[in-house]
Amino acid sequence: MKIKLLTLLLLIFTSSLLAKNVKFAWLTDTHIGYKNTDKGLESIVSSINKTDSIDFVVATGDITEKGTSKELETAKSILDKLNKPLYILPGNHDTKWSETGGAKFIEFWGDDKFVFQFDNSLFIGLNSGIPWRGGGGHIQPDDLIWLEEKLAKSDSGTHVYFLFIIL
Repeated sequence: MKIKLLTLLLLIFTSSLLAKNVKFAWLTDTHIGYKNTDKGLESIVSSINKTDSIDFVVATGDITEKGTSKELETAKSILDKLNKPLYILPGNHDTKWSETGGAKFIEFWGDDKFVFQFDNSLFIGLNSGIPWRGGGGHIQPDDLIWLEEKLAKSDSGTHVYFLFIIL
């Protein structure tokens, strides 16, 4: 009995040593283009930059109000001031009403989805917006294949966090 208890305590102690608290900032629905939202986002970015314990930032959609190139440029100029890694997804406001059908978003941030490993956790972000007006949420078949490939490459002990915006 003592050996089992000692083993259990050792496992708990060891797992607590190996576990790392992941701390990240999560931005969503910033709606740049709506009145004074740029000032609000600048304040948030400043606060994040002053917080050493934050490991990274995720932004999950509706970064802009209408997805215009000007709004996206404003959002990018503010988010570029982050001193932490940024992982970003578009929302329906960034694609559905976008004058470029979401192409400008991809031009600025490189993709409309993300995947990254942090310690023993896999973070996956997937775009669920569509590039035309009037439609609801949708995940592209190619993105599902991409997701399946990313999950297949992960270890069985990996914690997976799946992020997307629900429209």
